[in-house]
Amino acid sequence: TVAYALDTSNPIEDANGNDMATISNAREITVVNDTVAPTVLKVHAPAVLGSFDPAAIQAIGDIIPIHVVFSEAVNVTGTPTLKLETGATDADVDYTELATTNVANDTLVFEFTVGDGNAIHLSSDLATNATSPLAAVGGIFDNAGTAANRTLPTVGSGNALKDPATIVIDGSRPTVNVTTDDSDTSGAVVNAGTKTITLTTSETLTTPSSDTLTALAGDFTVTNAGGAENVVTAVAVSGTSITLTVTDTILNSASWTVAYALDTSNPIEDANGNDMATISN
Repeated sequence: TVAYALDTSNPIEDANGNDMATISNAREITVVNDTVAPTVLKVHAPAVLGSFDPAAIQAIGDIIPIHVVFSEAVNVTGTPTLKLETGATDADVDYTELATTNVANDTLVFEFTVGDGNAIHLSSDLATNATSPLAAVGGIFDNAGTAANRTLPTVGSGNALKDPATIVIDGSRPTVNVTTDDSDTSGAVVNAGTKTITLTTSETLTTPSSDTLTALAGDFTVTNAGGAENVVTAVAVSGTSITLTVTDTILNSASWTVAYALDTSNPIEDANGNDMATISN
């Protein structure tokens, strides 16, 4: 119900200056129920100056802010999740915050970290999961308490994550295969009578600075079967090859192992900035 007491110092007036009459008998208000569920209008990943460029290849550790825009303001309880198609391991991304696109609080933001939890995320054109992208986790309601429709726009509508721009994900580190003794398939080969060991990586590397190459010598360890170290004195990187120069000449039929401990201050990287994986075995 509603009542109104006329205050002549603060009146409600018509165009001719007549005060609105007091409502002395409380009047019943007719409530028009809002039963229309909020719907998703668009899913996109807008650029963020200085931190996210949709046109750049996204590497391990990069954060992609994905916006799910609803048809009206919404409220969130718990932590909704958004599933993305990211290769063999799909990413489940937690809701982060509400934002404004058309009206206040009409947009859910999900921040996707590439390679989060050491998962390998890969995509030539990032998309939401085709089966269950916005799972029934957490609550999404409008101001009247009506639960949101979680169906996302279809690809090709212009409003799906895959539509506006191609977002490329490279969440794979360069690796060296040191698990085989076959010279045709091993990633670590040495010719007897020399002091050089050649490592072959799974992808092309960028050429490090001279300072980084100098520091890298301390990140590689070469040992023989008895555990004695043949100290690495120099490292060269070119394309898919890493060449190690050691102190002592390697003899015929010698048994050697190589290890690499990643130092993030002096990394070996691929073209997209992913650090080469540690060689622990």
